Formats: sequence, C-alpha cells, structure tokens
Amino acid sequence: MEAQVYPHVATGFTDSNAYLRELTLKSMLVLAPKLSQKALNQSLLKYLAKLQARARAGAPAAGAGGGVCGATTSPVT
Repeated sequence: MEAQVYPHVATGFTDSNAYLRELTLKSMLVLAPKLSQKALNQSLLKYLAKLQARARAGAPAAGAGGGVCGATTSPVT
C-alpha cells in the first residue's frame, strides 16, 4: 500500500486543481491508518503543512480539512 498506492495519491496534494487537492485530503482519512509512522511524519505532515500554508495565503481546499485529517493521523495517548 505505502510503496505502490500512496506516492500516486500524494501527487494530488500538489495538483493545481483545488477540488483534486480537497479529494486527496479526504482520501487520507482512509489511507492514513494504513501508512507507517515514518510515512505519516515525513511525507503526509509535510503535505498537510503546505496545504495549510496555502490556505492561509487564500487558496481554497485546505482549510479545516487539514486539521481534521491531522487530528485523525495523530496517535492517541
């Protein structure tokens, strides 16, 4: 899953189409639990940070969803 599917799905985070970025973000709710901690911490969080920065700059499709997905991928202690 991580080597074959995630890299292709993750390209949606950098797509120029806001709707595709939003769908990619939503798909992470299903895919994130199947990823290793390394992939979550090194790759997914990097993409989420970029989406959040983009949202602060005024670009659509990265607002509250990043917080929801980020909360979902965080380990519960």
